Amino acid sequence: MRARETVLTARQSAPFSRRQLALSLLLSLLAAAAFVVLSRDGKAAPAPGVNLAWDTPKHLSTNSPNGAFRPVLRMAANGALMVAYNHKTSTNTQNPYYTRSTDDGQSWTMPAPIRTSSADLRQVTLAFDNNSTAHAVWRSSAGLAHASEPQWPSSEHTIVATSDVIIDPYLVIGGDNVLHVVWAQAQGAQGEVHDIYYANSTNGGLTWSAPLALVFNNQRHSSAPVAVVDAANNVHVFWEERILDLSQPDLFRYEVHYKKGTRNGPNYTWPGSATVLSGTIATARRPAAVASGNELHVSFARQVSNEEQYPYYKRFAPGTGWSAALDASNGHPVSVNTNAPFFLISSVANCANGVFLYYHGSDVTNAKEQIYGVSQYDNWGGIDVVTTDDIRNVNPSLVCRAGSLYLSIERVELANTNHQIYFTAGRGVYQVHLPLIVRP
Repeated sequence: MRARETVLTARQSAPFSRRQLALSLLLSLLAAAAFVVLSRDGKAAPAPGVNLAWDTPKHLSTNSPNGAFRPVLRMAANGALMVAYNHKTSTNTQNPYYTRSTDDGQSWTMPAPIRTSSADLRQVTLAFDNNSTAHAVWRSSAGLAHASEPQWPSSEHTIVATSDVIIDPYLVIGGDNVLHVVWAQAQGAQGEVHDIYYANSTNGGLTWSAPLALVFNNQRHSSAPVAVVDAANNVHVFWEERILDLSQPDLFRYEVHYKKGTRNGPNYTWPGSATVLSGTIATARRPAAVASGNELHVSFARQVSNEEQYPYYKRFAPGTGWSAALDASNGHPVSVNTNAPFFLISSVANCANGVFLYYHGSDVTNAKEQIYGVSQYDNWGGIDVVTTDDIRNVNPSLVCRAGSLYLSIERVELANTNHQIYFTAGRGVYQVHLPLIVRP
């Protein structure tokens, strides 16, 4: 039987009545509406606005009585999942910790340190190489450090040693197994203005290239860099730029900037100036990005005020370039609590030819944030609600594979002190729409 065929069984001796005919036509239209366009892997998109079947959230940071912050979720080539986070060991000290799952997020190892130190080690970032070995980078009192999983928790390599203040490191590994790190570094030990720096390693982190300033001494505050590597092993870096603008209510304009490092043998060629991806949006903040082949997918927050923020999305495709910035919420702003973070944080993932964008926010001013999601699969037409509003959930980190989305979340159990890390998975990303068989 053909997929779109509506089968009617009628008595041969009696023709359809008008009522039967009308019912038949109506059900045929409903049957047609039940069908969706299949992606190239043969899986169907979810219906607009339908919430996914999310697992009950699992508490990952179970040995962190002082708090755990800023989860980073990554998936290895062999399917293993890992979450790294900042484990608060005392009132003023954090160390990088991790936990792993090898059974699709059903169970997780006991959290363990990536690096054990009495020093304050913060803002851990994580990536897997092509051999499914995890690598971590974090900021320390001496600068910026790296360690591969076999070195955990007692050894490290120094990426850069400096007394300048370093923030926001981000690690990504290309298909050629080159490690790339970007970060923001202050202009001097007491500097309040940061520039964006870049370094790479071609030997698994044993040695690193000299730090290269992608943005330097422009008297602007550059922060929150992220990087992705495309299929040609080019490096793409995005960051937030704060610019003095007396026309703005708070005297600053925020933009999302971008630079591409083109692979040239063992080196990378960088343009002299950056591209402004956020266009004329006055306050564009905190980019997130993912590469899929040679396509790039970027999300960021448009911040009109604390009470009005939107998740935005841009796509780069070879041959057509960058798309216009799209309000992925279709005009549904969220409010962000006045406790940190003060702005919408998003995470973007691409799998099976579709883009998913998840973010935190609340539909009530200064209320507890929830985790929401939107997707290209339903033409950004519906909002998936992952968590309830009885407790704050912020800082989502998203990856996807086949028919599942995987999400790590920072849950605020006690404001500014006790935060904990949770994990959930959205099963049934693809819904099967069967042909409707109508019988009288």
